[in-house]
Amino acid sequence: MKRHSFFLLFFTLITSLGFGIFSCQKKFLCEDCGCKPDEIYADAGPDIRLYLPVDSVVLSADTSRISYFKIISFAWRQISGPSPSQLINEMSFHSVLKNPEKGTYQIELIVTDSCNFIVKDTVTIIVSDPGDNKPPIANAGPDITDTLPTIEIILNGGASSDPDQNISSYAWKLISGSGPVKLSAANSSNAVISEFGQGTYFFELTVTDSEGQFSKDTVKVFVVEPGGGQCVPHEREQIKGSFIRVGNNNQVRSEVAVASQDNLVFFAGGYDSQKKITDRVDIWNSDTDSWTQLKLSIARSRVASVAAGNKVIF
Repeated sequence: MKRHSFFLLFFTLITSLGFGIFSCQKKFLCEDCGCKPDEIYADAGPDIRLYLPVDSVVLSADTSRISYFKIISFAWRQISGPSPSQLINEMSFHSVLKNPEKGTYQIELIVTDSCNFIVKDTVTIIVSDPGDNKPPIANAGPDITDTLPTIEIILNGGASSDPDQNISSYAWKLISGSGPVKLSAANSSNAVISEFGQGTYFFELTVTDSEGQFSKDTVKVFVVEPGGGQCVPHEREQIKGSFIRVGNNNQVRSEVAVASQDNLVFFAGGYDSQKKITDRVDIWNSDTDSWTQLKLSIARSRVASVAAGNKVIF
């Protein structure tokens, strides 16, 4: 009798244990745990720009992700663009668009998981003639003025653009400067300079597109000492000028009165090279590029002058 009771108890434990294992296995198969649609997403890859002639374009869903359930199908389909087009292996995570024509294609990726959740993503493919590509426009940003002890200065090329939305690289370099400088992140749109001293530095930004076309821009960085009385450049228009010889006058004078009448220019009085007040008046004729001389009634300097009609009064 005792032996029979032990058998029943052992059978009951084994049955309970077996049921527990079977129950856990059912949960692992997700029959009771529920599906989570936020854990799956489709990624059709980055947009693509190509130039004719093009034989084929490879489409990849490699970066599509599912964290818990199994993806059971991929599907690619063209939703807009030139026709006819040919998609090969459209039910695989890698598909191929064969013999694309000039134009813009929209290709949709559809991903389905084991819980029958469906997610989608779209990739744009632009196919152009070789002559359609336009160069990018580099923009190194406005000139920069900063005061020591500044540790870092950011060079911002983020305003650079490309009419074809096809920038492939940025490159910064120092083209002149007052001393050594450390340039970091030189191959990104925003570079960083450090370990510099007082002075003026010029940096050049080169922006290149995927077809090798490029443009350049330059930014000036002006670094000053605090309270050092440095002249800081102002953002105002600069006018370039030059001196033009208008004649030969062999006497050097200062504090001269100047007046003009028609084609004549008068230089009257002032101090000569011996620091003496003079009564000399030099008259330059702009038509003949010649000089004549007159005298004031008395020697004078710092005298006012007035042109009235055909007369000049000192």
